[in-house]
Amino acid sequence: MSDSATRLDRRAIINTLMDDAGSQFLSVEFVKKDGTTRLMTCQLAAGRKLLAGDDASDSAKQGVETRKANNPHLRNVYSIDSHAWRSVNLDTILTIKSNGVVWPIGNIVLD
Repeated sequence: MSDSATRLDRRAIINTLMDDAGSQFLSVEFVKKDGTTRLMTCQLAAGRKLLAGDDASDSAKQGVETRKANNPHLRNVYSIDSHAWRSVNLDTILTIKSNGVVWPIGNIVLD
């Protein structure tokens, strides 16, 4: 399996785990761009209506689609600590804690 296919499969697993959290809080441990490790408590549904739901403006919907296409490795999450939207690089996630279960993402190996 090629490196790009492995990354896509790993991203799909991560996205599924995050989506399954729904409106629940989840903790994500990841390596930041500067190389430091961060643990962030976040939520995905906090602003979904404003960005992609029926109440979203056409420009907001277009922005979401453009970002997904240009940056498939990034996932927007709402940080509970900073009360702001943040981007998490799916390729650097180490663990996800959701619904009381810790998923050791860094250990996922795809052949």
